[in-house]
Amino acid sequence: MDKIKKILKLAIFLLCAGYIVKYFYTNWDSLQITFKIDKMTIFYIVILSFTTLLTYAYRFKIIMFKCSGINPPFWKWFKIIILARFYNMFFAPSGNIYRGIEFKKKFGISYTDYVSAGVSFTWMDLGLDLILSFLIIVAVEPDFKLGIFKAYRLVALITAGIICLPILADLLLIRIPVKAPALVWTKTKLTAVVSTTLNNIKDISYLCKIIVWGLLVTVQTLVVYYLVFTSFNFKLSIPVLMLFYSLLKISYAFIIIPGNVGIQEIAFGFLSSQTGASMAEGILISTVMRIIGTTLIIVIAVLISGIGLFPKNIKIEEIGNDNP
Repeated sequence: MDKIKKILKLAIFLLCAGYIVKYFYTNWDSLQITFKIDKMTIFYIVILSFTTLLTYAYRFKIIMFKCSGINPPFWKWFKIIILARFYNMFFAPSGNIYRGIEFKKKFGISYTDYVSAGVSFTWMDLGLDLILSFLIIVAVEPDFKLGIFKAYRLVALITAGIICLPILADLLLIRIPVKAPALVWTKTKLTAVVSTTLNNIKDISYLCKIIVWGLLVTVQTLVVYYLVFTSFNFKLSIPVLMLFYSLLKISYAFIIIPGNVGIQEIAFGFLSSQTGASMAEGILISTVMRIIGTTLIIVIAVLISGIGLFPKNIKIEEIGNDNP
């Protein structure tokens, strides 16, 4: 089964990469717009991207504190977050495994609490951004279409699906009987994760705090998007910017192949073609943002870790014990 998955992922990547290469082979002149970005714009994008990483890490720390009752020192926390993202660029599960192990070793956070915080963070982050996208599109540009469908209806459908995921998971876990010890253990852990995710949103003070920090991340990211898009002479309304942002968040949450390389670029290309621009601009914008983001993570990781960037003592087997 694992071999089949690897083959499918490789096939998807090759198909996407092949499509992009073929597209630019037949639209060679489109590549010229890449060289319109000036150095100062890149500098502003890098600075804003760094502040977004700080905000992202702090918001995740708030959620972890809510899930585990442990409040780690920020800079030690930030270092682990960055290194995890660095390792994920080379082998997707490795960063998540590293992060879970380091959180337990350095802060005493159990693996169940770690998973609960991760699920809660992803669900709330994506859900809030999609709700915001829906509200902005309805208020500002309700007639905007993606293909033959009105954009706000598609966003509403996706938003409803995302919001309902943990609720449906909770109902399924209640109704599915298990007897085997291994399955009972798995069900217990999954139930704890889902219950924590749903119970957290009942705390209004906590929810407001997450919304405020989430809005800050959104504003920071939209400014970065604005700078990148205007560098390509691509003028967008706020609703369309929110659609691109939501698409990026979905790409981060649902990973089909490592980094969704190729898939994200084609999706950006399709979305840009629906806004009156060419597909080339969307593909190139996604590529430029990926390069800048990846370079930033690598530079920060090297600066904070140096020669200790590749630890030799991390073992996947350590995940087996879930005692804090």
